[in-house]
Amino acid sequence: MPSTTKHSIVSSTILSLLGILFGVCPSYCFQTYSDKSQNIVYACKVWGFLKYFHPAMCCDSTWDKKLIHVLRRLESPEAGGNLNAEVEYLLHSADSTLPAQYSVATENNNDTSAMTMIRYNWDWIHHSLVTPTAQQRLLALANSKQPHSNLYLRFERNVRSDSLFPAAIPRFVNESLEPTDSMPDKYRRILSLARLWNFIQYFYPYKDLLDKHWDSVLVEFMPIFIATTTEREYTASILRLRTRIHDTHTFVHSRGADSFFGTYLLPMPLVFVEGNVLVEESNPNVGMQRGDILLSINGERVDSLMQYLRQYANASNEAIRNTIVAGNFLRYRTTSSATLELRSDAGTKRVRVQCIPMSTYKPQTLPVKPMMRVIDSTHKLLYVDFTQITQAQISAAMDTIRQMHGVVFDLRGYPKDALYGMMNQLANPTPFALIRKFDYQLPGHLVEYTNSCGSKRTYMGKIVVLVNEKAISHAEFTAMALQTIPGMKTVGSQTAGADGNVMVMRLPGSIAIALSSVGIYYPDKTPTQRKGVRIDVEVKPTIAGIRAGRDEVLEKGVEVLQALIKQNNTPAKLSPCK
Repeated sequence: MPSTTKHSIVSSTILSLLGILFGVCPSYCFQTYSDKSQNIVYACKVWGFLKYFHPAMCCDSTWDKKLIHVLRRLESPEAGGNLNAEVEYLLHSADSTLPAQYSVATENNNDTSAMTMIRYNWDWIHHSLVTPTAQQRLLALANSKQPHSNLYLRFERNVRSDSLFPAAIPRFVNESLEPTDSMPDKYRRILSLARLWNFIQYFYPYKDLLDKHWDSVLVEFMPIFIATTTEREYTASILRLRTRIHDTHTFVHSRGADSFFGTYLLPMPLVFVEGNVLVEESNPNVGMQRGDILLSINGERVDSLMQYLRQYANASNEAIRNTIVAGNFLRYRTTSSATLELRSDAGTKRVRVQCIPMSTYKPQTLPVKPMMRVIDSTHKLLYVDFTQITQAQISAAMDTIRQMHGVVFDLRGYPKDALYGMMNQLANPTPFALIRKFDYQLPGHLVEYTNSCGSKRTYMGKIVVLVNEKAISHAEFTAMALQTIPGMKTVGSQTAGADGNVMVMRLPGSIAIALSSVGIYYPDKTPTQRKGVRIDVEVKPTIAGIRAGRDEVLEKGVEVLQALIKQNNTPAKLSPCK
């Protein structure tokens, strides 16, 4: 564990934040470190706002360079750190490249239609060092309708998006990535932070669900990004920042990120159960049994490893965070072998495990479990792995389902695109999700619409749906649709709490970061983000169950299904609705 690096980052961060918190109000001629940091923060906000909402951004391909120019001048003693002058420079630079056919509207946008959901608070524009004229110029843009496309932003559709909901995915293009093979300098690290912060500020639909005000995150991470000196520290800064978003959809890909937790893999599946990290599958060759509790790796205690890894774990809630952290144990290796300390019913043991280099690792093909199987022939109960059903299999699957009194649909994984085809026969037309997305033409506004599914209900038996933290995104969307079926029950535990199409932003140093681009809610506007889908009967695996090889969630699902069938005074109808 790179403890020295961690302590140096924390120390520099604390010192920088103390400077920000206790700095005095600046003048044009005298700038403390704190004042400069505040000015840099404000300049990054102005730059990002103009980048996505000034009409000139249809053609200005040098906008990133302009921020770097402003950052250098704000730190230059010769320039005096005059914030207003730099704001005026950005405004003039944008206006001077504005095509003749475009003009910036100054009237307020008073749109009060039902589609306008959220307006941003533009109070940040008011700054004591920025003239009222410049502030009014920015406010005019904030209240203007955007009539055209943007050089840095496109809205694209794809086949899968259209099949699920008609929300075009924002695609961020023409972003400068230099340097691509080395550590970005200080100004490009600030550019990276500014780009990422504005990306979330204007296009992340769940910003209202964050624990911290998003403005404070920019202030918090500015000194951190400035102080980083190595690729690992730069990667750590981005990984830590993504945890402030609380979105399991947030993935970071880069050379540094891909190897951040280690360059080797431990060839063993782990699971977080009852506050412990357990071996999920037996490996007799090295003396590991299903349900063994992991105590340490190469002498490092699991609780210490978890505390370290949690600060980098992108997660919407604690259930998925624990699963992600347990999974990262598999990658937190820098040696070709590891000594594991384990505890079982028989006592404590140590085993030596050979690790696999990530560069040569190929995922093993796991045995395919049956997509459908009868779990109770007497009472005609069927198990269906919903994650395996394809469009081509819907008809045959429904033929089998209609012969059964009850069905357990397993959504503990990621399903394919069979949702609407299955729902057309499982339910009558019913709204099941409220979708919110950004209206690019109106800065800071969200629009919403309702998704429905179902056509003609042809199965009248009872239905139970199984979920856990492995149900993410489309799995949660599918669960919401299945929950519209009358009388069904959802059994399991909290899902990943991350739903909606994924958008990607690229940062200097060849880093790509992805996160949710549309908001998914129940029709009554209850969020699924961070919370997960609604659960009727909560059940989680236990250590004893893991050791016995039991699927306790499925067992409870069958129990609930049997109870649903018994509640009927008459046998379940197996024939389609007429």
